[in-house]
Amino acid sequence: MNEALELFSKYGTTFSAIGAAVAFVWSVFQFFSVRAREARARDFETFHRLIKELVEPPSKGASLYIDRQCAVLFELRFFPRYFPFTLRTLLALKRKWKESAAQYPRILEELDITIRFIEMRSNTAFQRIAKKLRFLSSAEF
Repeated sequence: MNEALELFSKYGTTFSAIGAAVAFVWSVFQFFSVRAREARARDFETFHRLIKELVEPPSKGASLYIDRQCAVLFELRFFPRYFPFTLRTLLALKRKWKESAAQYPRILEELDITIRFIEMRSNTAFQRIAKKLRFLSSAEF
């Protein structure tokens, strides 16, 4: 018991400093953890609102607003977490909207730009190398 008291009296300030540092680090970790969770929740809400605005007319019987949809297509580029889903959705919309291409030339152009952007950003160096290797292995010499 005396040894413990002697140890604490000798290193008490050090133990206090270590305890304060641990408490500070923990509170900083908690702060950033909460901020990251809130940011993901905001991204989730924003992404789903953008998808809704892209595919759903403003009200029953109203025509689609091409300018707003082009802006939504542009904004979808800033959600890399959702790139796989966004790419599948945009490719399906492209097939659907291409049937009435005379009505939507601007939106199809923006759609193509966004698809290329997402494919470029989600195409990692490893995937590019693998694609080239598959191409080389299937090429006839």
